[in-house]
Amino acid sequence: MTSSKLDKYKGRIDSSLAAYLKKEKYAEQKARKLLIKRVKFLTSNTRLVNNKKNVRSGIYFSNSLITQSSLSDLDALDAYLQSKISVISNPRLQNKLSSLSYKTGFREKVFVKFSANELTEIVEVWKYASP
Repeated sequence: MTSSKLDKYKGRIDSSLAAYLKKEKYAEQKARKLLIKRVKFLTSNTRLVNNKKNVRSGIYFSNSLITQSSLSDLDALDAYLQSKISVISNPRLQNKLSSLSYKTGFREKVFVKFSANELTEIVEVWKYASP
């Protein structure tokens, strides 16, 4: 995985967490659910909805050239995610997010379904974030 791709994933983690911390003050439940969806999206795979080619996307399908010897990049992303999760004050949310893993999503080709509306809501926070 290139360093720019690693930085892109880290930026998306940062943006997701920043959006959660901003929104939790007035809509904690919605912010929590959206953060979980965003981290699931980042650490797993999905089939893009409303397309004829049944396009698959995610940690495995966007990084299929990763070999067993280069799984250390995914370990680094998991460690980064865990360090960011540690700032969350909600222990149940921390526990839920701690169970999500880039490495597991890649190795086991974990799939998660999202509706078109959910996908729009998930990625909106990353549109203007720098890579």
